[in-house]
Amino acid sequence: GNGRNGLVVITYTQQTGCVSIGSGNWSATSNVWQGCTGAGGIPGANDAVTIGYNTTVTLDVDSANSIGSVTIRPGATLNGGSKTLYVSGAWSNSGTFTASTGTVVFNGSSPQSITAGGSSFYKTTFSNTNGTINYTGALTIANAVTLTQNTSIVQADNANISFSTSSSTIDGGKTFSVNSGSGTATFTGNIGSGTAVNSAAFTSSNNIFLYGNITTADVASNNVSFTGPVALLGNSTITTDKTTNDGTITFSSTIDGGQTLALANGGGAVTLGGLIGTSTPVNAFSVTGAGTTTINTTAITVADVASNNVSFAGPVILGGNLTVTTDKTTNDGSITFSSTIDGGQTLTLANGTGAVTLGGLIGTTTPINSLSV
Repeated sequence: GNGRNGLVVITYTQQTGCVSIGSGNWSATSNVWQGCTGAGGIPGANDAVTIGYNTTVTLDVDSANSIGSVTIRPGATLNGGSKTLYVSGAWSNSGTFTASTGTVVFNGSSPQSITAGGSSFYKTTFSNTNGTINYTGALTIANAVTLTQNTSIVQADNANISFSTSSSTIDGGKTFSVNSGSGTATFTGNIGSGTAVNSAAFTSSNNIFLYGNITTADVASNNVSFTGPVALLGNSTITTDKTTNDGTITFSSTIDGGQTLALANGGGAVTLGGLIGTSTPVNAFSVTGAGTTTINTTAITVADVASNNVSFAGPVILGGNLTVTTDKTTNDGSITFSSTIDGGQTLTLANGTGAVTLGGLIGTTTPINSLSV
């Protein structure tokens, strides 16, 4: 006849290992988990934990220290509650992670991967002894970050990373670096203001958004560097001026944003590699330490606001023809060079009615090409 025989193929992915088969609390000893090695059948040390399809699990106790990986299946939800989840392996979220006020501790001994799947973390602690955290897809942390090991966070697919609120502080006497590739990197909270970081390095070919302050500890190589354009979204002071060790501060590219930027470098060298305030003028700019500032750019421009001053406390080396502009319609800022100026370049100070102070020898070591005020 005209009928057809149909064949329906159903593919079933078996959930194996330590997996939730029902909804409930993490500590539930029946009807929630199967295949887990912890007391009472809950997730135990080194278990690869899966939050199973269409189940919801709430972390009501601190996890074993530590479970292996965490996988959240589509349709599944893991609620962080207010407890601490220790993870030594990969984090992969295809469902929902509701962080609440909980903490996730990444404490593996080899590089760990994070696929956040659109969910944010609340508090995090990076305790990975290898020091490498690789993330895929956007990564957002909404509250405090604690470093107990040197930590390098690196994108796997040029996704954005955001420490998204003023409470997203980053503290701990360790080195800290972020490389977001062509994704943006946003730092809304202070870095090192609670417990100073040993060093800080940020890399993005897109934008590094900086809202707050950065402070490094009194240790060797306590440097701060930015590789890529920086956009100031809040007044910022970067401090590497310490009793024994004064770190370097390096900007490889542009600095923009209607905010003040102060570099407290002590005796550490400062390198300015890109235009400052050309797209969006900065409100004020200062280098307060006695270390040498090398200016490898052609323009520093401030906004038409009160106290729109530019100052350099230490020696300056010109790496390019430089124009410093504080001449504005309403507010003309002062320009101050407290020490020497050298380099075979031209220097133009467009100060309007703002005062200019030249406190050191000019061109004595390396003659400059010209100076105009």
